[in-house]
Amino acid sequence: MPVNFLTTAQRERYGRFNTVPDESQLGAFFHLDADARRLAMGAYGPRNQLGLALQLTTVRFLGTFLDDPTEVPTAVVDFVAEQLGLTADHLKGYGEKKGRWDHQKLIRERYGYTLFGPHQWLLLGIWAYRRSWSGNERPSVLFDLATNRLVEAKILLPGVTTLERLIAGVRERVALRQFKLLSAAPTPEQRTTLQALVNVAEGGRVSQLDRYRKSPTDISGKGVVKALDRYAAIRSLGASAWDLSSVPPGRIVALARFAKAARAQAVAQLADDRQMATLVAFAATLEPAAADEAVEVFDLLIGDLIRTAAHRANRARMRSIKDLDAAALVLREAWLKVVDSFKDPDSDVRAIVACMDTARVDNAATTVGDLAREPDEDAQAELMERAATIRRFLPKLLRTLDFDHGESPAGADVIDALDFVRSLPRRRTRVDPTIVPTKFLTPAWQRRVFPTSGPGAGEFDKDAYTVAVAERLRESLRRHEVFVPGLGKWGDPTAGLLAGSAWEAARDGLCRDLGLAPEPGVDLHRWADRLDGAYRQLADGLAANPSVRIEQREGRDHLVLSGLDALDEPASLTALRESVAARIPVVDFPEVLLEVHSWTGCLDRFTHVGGQTPSRKDDMITSIAAVLCAQAMNVGMRPMVSEASEALSLDRLFWTEQNYIRASTLTPANADLVDYHSRLDIVAAWGGGELASADGLRFIVPVKTINAGPNTKYFGKGKGARGVTYYNFTSDQFTGFHGIVIPGTPKDWYYMGCR
Repeated sequence: MPVNFLTTAQRERYGRFNTVPDESQLGAFFHLDADARRLAMGAYGPRNQLGLALQLTTVRFLGTFLDDPTEVPTAVVDFVAEQLGLTADHLKGYGEKKGRWDHQKLIRERYGYTLFGPHQWLLLGIWAYRRSWSGNERPSVLFDLATNRLVEAKILLPGVTTLERLIAGVRERVALRQFKLLSAAPTPEQRTTLQALVNVAEGGRVSQLDRYRKSPTDISGKGVVKALDRYAAIRSLGASAWDLSSVPPGRIVALARFAKAARAQAVAQLADDRQMATLVAFAATLEPAAADEAVEVFDLLIGDLIRTAAHRANRARMRSIKDLDAAALVLREAWLKVVDSFKDPDSDVRAIVACMDTARVDNAATTVGDLAREPDEDAQAELMERAATIRRFLPKLLRTLDFDHGESPAGADVIDALDFVRSLPRRRTRVDPTIVPTKFLTPAWQRRVFPTSGPGAGEFDKDAYTVAVAERLRESLRRHEVFVPGLGKWGDPTAGLLAGSAWEAARDGLCRDLGLAPEPGVDLHRWADRLDGAYRQLADGLAANPSVRIEQREGRDHLVLSGLDALDEPASLTALRESVAARIPVVDFPEVLLEVHSWTGCLDRFTHVGGQTPSRKDDMITSIAAVLCAQAMNVGMRPMVSEASEALSLDRLFWTEQNYIRASTLTPANADLVDYHSRLDIVAAWGGGELASADGLRFIVPVKTINAGPNTKYFGKGKGARGVTYYNFTSDQFTGFHGIVIPGTPKDWYYMGCR
């Protein structure tokens, strides 16, 4: 990594007063106790007394002495001077006197401050190495943490370059160790296979690496097969046999993230150990991810089939409802005649029946038999029509993935059914119904798997059973009654839980860190009391709140909130809005981005994927700004092209997008914007950043992807009506954070609660 990773602004802020300390900071760092006042008043003259006190409080706050001790905010000088009975005027000329060096020595000896020497360098290097190895913090974050650690340990801060080089050197040693350990994991044959991933076959256009990292998009039976083939190919790399436990998972994920984003050519140009480590991390993380995506395609496909079947069933129901009503009326009329005959003891039922139009009654009974559904019948008949689609991929799904149920009894029944479906192709004789696992079958599926009438009465319907198993497998996967061990989304939700001796060893420490009692009963009773009190408070408030009511709909309670009355906008607000709008200049979006860069230097964060920093091209900032604008406005590169500027040529823009725009550069650039924004005076007037509101934007996704989902309320109806919700938080300082993308189907509140 580069040695100089700090920006000019960060260097200038190091060991300096960047803002005026607030009241809490003044009280914590600049208060003089009796001992400090005695030390200060022991100096000769008011100037030295105030200067010594300021140096003492400054080193507490900053962790270092200032070259000019008088470069202190006026509020700090006044606060310290008032405690000594002096004024700020007494400080004049103190920074020019040699006595300030004697005062620094006195403070170090009296309060135990240590100079940053070789021993401290070694201890800080060990700490930084351990922290870098176990985590994956950005160098600037690690730099700030190291600064705080030195301040807390009363070790005077070294020069900014010294600390910057220490952090850079430690991170480089950590990276080299990581590359060495990961590159040693595969066998020679596996190394050859991995190295071939970045090569483009003769006559081809993309590498195998590009093919593997492209997620499936085809939601169909054929798409499930393709996703399973992709997983099987990735699994053949042998990543599951590697022992990577010596490398923290976070570092492996970070390295794999680079492999997924960078061009195959960029990966091929890496040094040997780094290239192999990158490919190892890529294979190790992609194997479970590919399995997750294969199960995701299965889940989406079965969901589509169920929704389509339900829609077709409803349409068929609506088309036939008149025929069913007419037949029901005929049968009612016939039955009423029979009932009336029972009232007359002398009447002959056979005569009544003989007078009926029996052919009409028979047709009505046949119509009711054909159209009427059992109360527990949903869309099984329509879903059965897609049995051929399910047979196309379900056997391969069961052969490729290993499903388990853990401790779930309901999951055990589904696993038994999966094992039975696996055995069906090998069965050449009639299936004995008594050996078929049926505990998971609903009554509706039971009637179809073992029909009691028709041509297949008394026999086992293999197609119906296969469809029922596929439907229940999806349901069980979503409930986590069944899972695929080792996966992230579709894996065992209890896999990360501590149990037995491991839990006993960690319980006291974890409970202490979380502020919980080691025995669960104590906290459970306390939480139960709080919940009960909250419910009672809510119930009392509902009774007295005219804006809230509970309505009964279809046998269920619904909470209804009355809408708020609109408030009229005052004339002052209208005038303010017009005044602000008149002051906002009309400029092009790219010009705004370049202007903001001139304030913050945020575009300097976009470095070449090969590690060049800063860029060797003088006009690279213009190219980066153009690419960011094209992506933000979703207009593509061509509207950004200008033949008069090399920086805006089409080839340069595509090259810039591929080599400069990635998550690892967007993140620090955004951080620079937020940091600059937070230091504006007007932002402090808006709020302290502790409050935030959340809202989302819904987008229809026109391309095929497994990350979008259907939602008829927002994305319309039809096979291709899918979308996502972009959920974002906005603080009271008007900064956005924690933006996440939610597929179209799940409830937003549920997804947010799981985050």
